[in-house]
Amino acid sequence: MNTISIISSPFQLFSFSELIKQKNIKNYFLLALVYNDHESIQIKNLATSLEIKLSKIIFGKKVFQYFLIRKLVRKFRNIDLIVIGNFFSDPHLLFANEKKNTDIIFLDDGLNSRFIINAIEKTKKYPFFKLLFIKIFKFNLEYPQKFSIFTMFDLDSNNSDIQIEKNKLLNTKQKIKDLNFKGITILIGQPFIELSILNKKFYFKLVNSIKKLYPNFLYVPSRKENDKILEKMKKNININILRTDMNIEHYLLKNKIIPKRIIGFTSTALVSLDKIFNKEQNNIEIKSIRINDEIIEKNRPKFGMNYSFDKHYKLLDDFKIKSLKI
Repeated sequence: MNTISIISSPFQLFSFSELIKQKNIKNYFLLALVYNDHESIQIKNLATSLEIKLSKIIFGKKVFQYFLIRKLVRKFRNIDLIVIGNFFSDPHLLFANEKKNTDIIFLDDGLNSRFIINAIEKTKKYPFFKLLFIKIFKFNLEYPQKFSIFTMFDLDSNNSDIQIEKNKLLNTKQKIKDLNFKGITILIGQPFIELSILNKKFYFKLVNSIKKLYPNFLYVPSRKENDKILEKMKKNININILRTDMNIEHYLLKNKIIPKRIIGFTSTALVSLDKIFNKEQNNIEIKSIRINDEIIEKNRPKFGMNYSFDKHYKLLDDFKIKSLKI
């Protein structure tokens, strides 16, 4: 099966590795679209660990990425399958739409997978100049109307044009053996400061209050968290920080570690870790920290991102992730 694919995150790469195992895909071209060196390093290291061949890496630029992707995809002939990492990414959609009458599979991209089915009914809206850019160069960035979703999550589709293919985690299940239990608590960080969702002072205070609850505490940041901010956090609240060179799921598998507990806020990793490590038996205590709405509103930057904690909390509830109120 001749396959071309685009991914932009370790989680998407993880999903891709499971897809080619499950479908026995041997002949593939895999493009990684990244936006900084740290993303590139994480994806390269994970690809090596998963024994996946990265065919090409492109550093995304606002305008040029579209021309590079179009030129690349149009080189291919006789493609049977297109595999896309992020349904909600315009460069990824361009990759999907450049080939007509070809089967398309969208990979898991965290909790966003739950929003895909309803999204195709909505009209995409763009700022004036981006819309002009799209029309002038005839870039097709619309949502495809017929595709499959390859997912570890329990999704349902009432649309006959959207098929759900269950990710059976065949690769991962082979690695869950001879793991060592460690009495540590891991907090999965998120780029709330970098994305102007929460102010720095409040986030540092919040992390410090969580640290005081647990001995042997380790903060594992998101790949999007800024190194300078992490250094300030380490200095201000005297915290142990582990900046991994791959996603947390595969860091634990590679190092054969099962921590006592993993806590986080709204991170997708809470769900994937639960699916991977607690499928057969409850190995890790996994909880989502719930912040009061009133406190969130008081500690948002004045012109910050309008991020809905409540929406993500409800999704985590759907996946039966236990809550931890602070």
